[in-house]
Amino acid sequence: MDRLKILFEFAPDAYYLNDLEGRFIDGNRAAEQLTGFQKHELIGKNFLELDLLPDEYIPKAMEHLKKNLAGLPSGPDELVLIKKDKTKIVIEVRTYPVTIKGKDTVLGIARDVTKRKEVEQELQKAHDELEKRVRNRTRELANANQKLENKTKNLEETNTALKVLLKRREADKIELEEKVLFNVKELILPYLEKIKGGKLDDRQKLFIDILESNLKDIVAPFIRGISSRFLRLTPMEIQVANLIQHGKTTKEIASIQGLSPKTIEFHRENIRKKTGIANKKINLRTYLNTIR
Repeated sequence: MDRLKILFEFAPDAYYLNDLEGRFIDGNRAAEQLTGFQKHELIGKNFLELDLLPDEYIPKAMEHLKKNLAGLPSGPDELVLIKKDKTKIVIEVRTYPVTIKGKDTVLGIARDVTKRKEVEQELQKAHDELEKRVRNRTRELANANQKLENKTKNLEETNTALKVLLKRREADKIELEEKVLFNVKELILPYLEKIKGGKLDDRQKLFIDILESNLKDIVAPFIRGISSRFLRLTPMEIQVANLIQHGKTTKEIASIQGLSPKTIEFHRENIRKKTGIANKKINLRTYLNTIR
């Protein structure tokens, strides 16, 4: 029995005994330190008389007593304890119905968990802050991703527009080249030929030859691989030759020009004759693309 008293007295947690009405019967040294009351100040009084609990925790303490009256243990439950000096701490309480010398009593064990609660609160605060940062970062990343998607979409649209413009530019360039070639052939070269057929002295013939040569050099870049001697081709033959260079088939060229395939074949034969490869086993497109 003495050993039990020693264990009770020097236990690290607050041990106390109370009757089924909540009045304290006994308490150990840890209970005195926990509450700030001396043992003789506790014995014979209940927690209401000592004002040990805030009003909002009294219903929970009453639930403990109800369980003890029914012969059941309670806890662990957390309560706020008001010490003698009116400071408040958080305690964890367990109660057990026990019989001592034939009398029903309650053994209570209380432990100060204030520091633990503070640590838990700090951890919870850190957890909440981390979650907040994660949410904010996730939102920032989502916004950045959306902006990147928008930029990508804008770039794709810009690229599409540029491709359209480049195609249009290429088409305009081809159209301009064809017009230049046509004008040179139809409006300038015939007159040069007439002048050359006239009575010219050697000096005049030299000037005409220089003029014709320079004119052909000027339009040479527009011929797109067809040498200057192809200026003898008709405008339609020049167009057909150009389409052949671009890999178009007879059927495709006929569709583009709005003519029959037989008509295009007729132009192809004329081109072969005028380029000097008629009746030769030479691919017309390959030949045209080799001429610079």
